[in-house]
Amino acid sequence: MKNYYTLIVVCCSLLLLTGLKGFAQEAKFNSQGNNPNTLVIDSQDSVFFDLFNATVVGSTIDFPVYVKSDDVINALDFSFKYNENELEYDTILNLTNYIQHLSYYNPGDSTVRFTSYSFTQPYTADTPLVIVRFTLLTGVFCSNDLLNAEALLNGDGCSEKIIECQSTGIADEFNETSVNFYPNPTDKTLFIDVDKKSDLAIYDISGKNYLINFPLEENFTNEIPTHNLAEGVYFLKINYEKKVVVKKLVIQHY
Repeated sequence: MKNYYTLIVVCCSLLLLTGLKGFAQEAKFNSQGNNPNTLVIDSQDSVFFDLFNATVVGSTIDFPVYVKSDDVINALDFSFKYNENELEYDTILNLTNYIQHLSYYNPGDSTVRFTSYSFTQPYTADTPLVIVRFTLLTGVFCSNDLLNAEALLNGDGCSEKIIECQSTGIADEFNETSVNFYPNPTDKTLFIDVDKKSDLAIYDISGKNYLINFPLEENFTNEIPTHNLAEGVYFLKINYEKKVVVKKLVIQHY
């Protein structure tokens, strides 16, 4: 009989330990997502400063910042210096409705800083979170114009990557008045008038291209079909030789 009770006690103890272990694993699972290592940030997690997909209007240049990670991201922080002979810092624009942030330029150490509180929802998609805006003092913005870039995800160090430069000069003879496009917003068709032969690209705010190197004839009303584009904000990038004009387009289907 004594052995019988001993066996019962041992079995109950094993069941209790198993239950506690399962509860602990479930708690860790629930707090960190589908992967028990969800919040482990390392060099495989990256913050991208995407200069290649920068957009230019006049002397203003905007470039997106986005995250690539296989972890659930709840907070983003970064800082950098920049070439003050080439650029003048303007602001950082939040593209989301779920990030509370503070961004500023500290003239004391010539550093731009962005810090965020915990996101109101976990971030997992590789789409731009913010746009950094500068005023161009020259015509080219390259990766070597961003200095000492550092980034944190969920408060831990990660890698930072600067995607290469693009020419951003705008010729005086090919200014904003030489491009006319309508209607805006548009539904099925966009009309574009230019006074020089040019190439057109259309991309969304994430930098995804929907039309590349479409030829535009000068002194001619060029028709661009837009019925296959989803509703939203897009950018028209019109290239003439090494010059570029960028316009914002809204697609709205009626």
